[in-house]
This record gives sequence, structure tokens and C-alpha cells, in this order.
Amino acid sequence: MGAINKNFAGSIYEASVGLGIHPLFITAMTCLESDWGRKSVLEHNLFGERYEEPWNGGRKLIRVTEIHPSVPKLLEGEFVVSKSTLNDGMIKYIIMRWYKDYHSIRECLCDHIRVFDQFPNAMKYKGDAHEFPKKLSNEPFIGKNGQKLYKKYDSSPNYSKYIEIMYKTLLKLGIK
Repeated sequence: MGAINKNFAGSIYEASVGLGIHPLFITAMTCLESDWGRKSVLEHNLFGERYEEPWNGGRKLIRVTEIHPSVPKLLEGEFVVSKSTLNDGMIKYIIMRWYKDYHSIRECLCDHIRVFDQFPNAMKYKGDAHEFPKKLSNEPFIGKNGQKLYKKYDSSPNYSKYIEIMYKTLLKLGIK
């Protein structure tokens, strides 16, 4: 583990203190889901959060590649740069999409962790870095209208195990 990973993890941990969910979990989740920040869309958009209404923060058009069976839905100001049909009949689009342009890592984390409010049983364990991911892995995601949208927070059946492995890595880096 290099200094870059240690610095990234340290900045995430520091930004997550006081957000209401154990900072070790937020740090592990962010390092895992953003590949230590390498998959960020913009400087502080670590989770690839697309702009959608309502959002009062900044936004920026970003060039992305998407595969769809038909014409994708576009927001005002978004546009297709190019499209080509793939061998399987799907269509590859190069699109200019709006993404949230956060001012800080903390703003990004605050916005992203709101999704956990959709897991009321897991949120009872939000202060326990080890139990919280286990509960997230077993609770269905309930939408704002009360409808079950997904089976759980992450599609991986081993999400809580990956988080525990990430905890060990963070401990080696001095992140507690």
C-alpha cells in the first residue's frame, strides 16, 4: 500500500467524522467503491453520482460511454456525441452527461450516504463498523414510495466480507 492510498484513506476518514455513520465504514466503502479514488468522475465525485433534480450543487458535463438497447433518456443539456451498433444488437453511445460537481469530499460523502436512510434496520447499527455492513447486505432497498427496489445495498453476496478485508488494509495504513 503506497502513500497515495494512505493519503486518500486518511482524507476520507477525516471528512467522514461526524456524519453519523462509523467513519471506518465510510472510509472502507469509499476506498472499495471508488478504487481508492481512481474511478472518480470529477475531483470530488467519488461514486459517479449523476446530476438529477432536485440538486442545488454544482454540475458538469462529462463524456461517458454507455451501452443501451434503445435511445437513452437525456436530461436538458445532455447530448449524444456518437452511436454505433454492436454485434449483439445493443447500441454503444458516447454521451455528454451531467454529473454532480461537489466542492469537497465531505459534500460528496454527505450526499452519497443519504442512500443508507433507505435501510432503516441497518441504520440502527450505523455506529458499529462491523455490524452495519452485515445488516446492509441483508436488508432490501426500499424506495421513497415504500416499494422494494433492490435486494440489498450492494449486488455482491460478499459485500460485508469485502468491507472487513478493507478494514484490515486500512489498519495496516494506520487508519482506525
